[in-house]
Amino acid sequence: MIGVDPVKIQFFLVGHIGVLVAGRPCQYLGRVEFWPPRARITPLVKDMLLELAPWLPYKTRMQIANIWLFRRSLLKKLRQTPRASALVCSTTAAAMSSCGSSPGMLPGLAEAILNVRLLTGENERMLTGWLDVLFAEKDLPLKTEVLSSVEPSRISDYHSREFDEMKSAVRDVFGDLPVIPALLCSQSDARFYEPLCPCVFRFSPFVAAPEDKQAAHGENEKIAIPSLGTGIQFYRRLVERMALSEDN
Repeated sequence: MIGVDPVKIQFFLVGHIGVLVAGRPCQYLGRVEFWPPRARITPLVKDMLLELAPWLPYKTRMQIANIWLFRRSLLKKLRQTPRASALVCSTTAAAMSSCGSSPGMLPGLAEAILNVRLLTGENERMLTGWLDVLFAEKDLPLKTEVLSSVEPSRISDYHSREFDEMKSAVRDVFGDLPVIPALLCSQSDARFYEPLCPCVFRFSPFVAAPEDKQAAHGENEKIAIPSLGTGIQFYRRLVERMALSEDN
């Protein structure tokens, strides 16, 4: 799957609860989980679904072929799993929280830090607007602050010659597989190449077993030797194809 890279934004939530119901801040944080931003099918995700359709069940193929009619049901189906939900909606997770220091006293201040991944096409202004609506009630004083903000990465041109060469290199090494553009729902260092190159595709040719994925960024992180060899073959083939393309 070829991906693009949305970003994470954090904001700081402060609520004074000394004279209020102790569980009120939790209720407010629950809104972030159960009242997410509006879901939508972006042009990239639409193209991804159209190219995936031939390998999907008949009912799903029919819905994708008529997105204008079945958009609501498709969005509902995609929202059922966290990974698919991140393709159509900005996602939020409570990363840190702190409150009282004594079990016998209600604290006067509660704090939470939320990690927000913005969907492509959205920005900090849209995020703060959603939060203002979410926390519109005045019965609990709140303060929100964006700690850091990075706009979502731009979408690399998957109709370009570079993408076609990469597709060909994948098939040269892995066989006649479908190569489909998709959205990478996490942040990677590939974004630092954007000032240098208009086409930055987030693709890894290393095939990872489920147990290898669980070890990512942890102990015993590794790449299987056969996968390492195949990945090297892919990069060699890609460089050869791009060089020949430049010569022509």
